[in-house]
Amino acid sequence: MGLDQPYQEAPELGRRVVEEIRETVNLILRFVRDDYGQHWLRPLSQDEKPVQNFLDDVRAEWREATNPWKRLLISHMGVSIKGLCFVGVVKRYLEIDDWHTIQRAIGRKQEPSSGFALLSDSRERYYQGEPRIAIIYLNSALEWAVQRFLQNQLSSKIPSEALEKVLNQTHARLLDDWVLPLDRTVGLGLEHREWPSIKKIQRLRREAGHPATSNEIGALTDLDFVKLVADASTAIAKLSGLVAPKVPPPMVGTLAGGTE
Repeated sequence: MGLDQPYQEAPELGRRVVEEIRETVNLILRFVRDDYGQHWLRPLSQDEKPVQNFLDDVRAEWREATNPWKRLLISHMGVSIKGLCFVGVVKRYLEIDDWHTIQRAIGRKQEPSSGFALLSDSRERYYQGEPRIAIIYLNSALEWAVQRFLQNQLSSKIPSEALEKVLNQTHARLLDDWVLPLDRTVGLGLEHREWPSIKKIQRLRREAGHPATSNEIGALTDLDFVKLVADASTAIAKLSGLVAPKVPPPMVGTLAGGTE
């Protein structure tokens, strides 16, 4: 993914800049530590911190001729979290264009999507220590998207009375009897990508209503939940025809990651 600001694909340059910064700072630190009695100061170590992280910490910038100073980026931004890799992290945060989009939406008196609002509620409840409620919200978000998808797909093909009967079926039947066949027909790609997570969320929702049946929710890890939410978000976007919301990489608990 591209960035809104220039970057230099030059890891070796980055390493040289880091080394020069480290040597200069350590020289200054030695003077202050040894000649001015600040014995608690420690030199910058040659640790394994990613080069881009170091440059960000010291706010390294560059410029050409009289152009303004710019952040020194030597590679695309990304976050790696125990087996998950988030590429193009800069794009996952609010940008100026996003504020313009919000402004236009408010001007049109639009409301945020109900499905994505439920996703936000799900994340909030999970990180508040309420995983069962989080799963209920997550499943409700998918139910919203399924209803919208089937209305869009079937309203012009079957009478309204018949459509109402279809939509009144259980979520499980709608998924298996309607969404999956239609997915194969229209080519959303759910079956080969998000379907396992969709079915897992459905199974966890059943457990949330009957906690004594199993303890799969209790065994969920933060990584598991992030995967379920990410797949649910993509599935909802495909089913509803909306753009999936931006979500910064999780920076809580065992998922706190750094840029690379």
